[in-house]
Amino acid sequence: VSEGKGLGIVAADLKGKGFPDLFIANDAVANFFMVNQGMRKPTFQEEALLSGLAFNAQGRTEACMGVAAGDADADGLLDIYVTNYFRETNTLYRQVAPDSFIDKTPAANMSDSTLYQLGFGTQFLDADLDGLLDLLIVNGHVEDLSADEIPWQMQPQLMWNRGKGVFQELQTPGIGAFFQQKRLGRGLARVDWNRDGREEAVLTSLDQPLALLKNTTESHGHRLVVTLTGTRSSRDAIGTTVRLKIKGETLVRQLTAGDGYQARNQRVLTFGTGQSTAEVQLEVNWPSGLKQVFEGVAIDQEVQLIEGQATPIIKRSFQ
Repeated sequence: VSEGKGLGIVAADLKGKGFPDLFIANDAVANFFMVNQGMRKPTFQEEALLSGLAFNAQGRTEACMGVAAGDADADGLLDIYVTNYFRETNTLYRQVAPDSFIDKTPAANMSDSTLYQLGFGTQFLDADLDGLLDLLIVNGHVEDLSADEIPWQMQPQLMWNRGKGVFQELQTPGIGAFFQQKRLGRGLARVDWNRDGREEAVLTSLDQPLALLKNTTESHGHRLVVTLTGTRSSRDAIGTTVRLKIKGETLVRQLTAGDGYQARNQRVLTFGTGQSTAEVQLEVNWPSGLKQVFEGVAIDQEVQLIEGQATPIIKRSFQ
């Protein structure tokens, strides 16, 4: 491959073949998409240009920082979100067909809100448990250019998913005092630290202590939290895809690694089901190739799925 200046990386089965691929967000050079060839000895082939992930819609490189992977538009395919430099919008690469990505940043209503930010850590998470993945972003410049009227410390951002992959930046103070505070944000990870089944986050900054965010959303949906343990697959089960089916709708989540920026997420999958309390079906595709289906799973609880075992283990219930 050509010279790379990687800052963000995510490991995920982006091609749906059962093997983890690598997307590498490069700083001011073309991004890499290292496709796993699925051989006994891991072999990767760089296919970013072929897949539409090398450049933005204008054919330009960007100064990429953090990366998040998730199904932004609820079509069953993983999408890629990349944070970029000041006066570069962040980029949403929507997977419009298997192995085919298009820069859909303007269509997602995410150009103006990110143009004058310098983003680092970013995560997909379902903040209100409505079944749609929202986006959390932390920002902060790499040098103090305030004399040139360029902000140094910056506010974090929460992008609410309105549906079909269209986002709206939520404004303070409605989303909490934390989002009014400017900082030199860097690392960001998802973690349900108080074990209430709602997605929360921890972030680091260069100029302030670590921040632990608590999700206090008043109007939120129901949820099912899934932990995965591989046996034939690797124990951490990275690359496992879970499809939750409820009342004719399907939610797709995949256990990925590397999302954010210099951070590691809690390795759980959280499915928001909105106002529905119906039992669900879980279809699990493990990296080993094993496919399992679990029927009649109740929500508002956390379950552990062990590869090859027929019955979920109930770990806790949520009120």
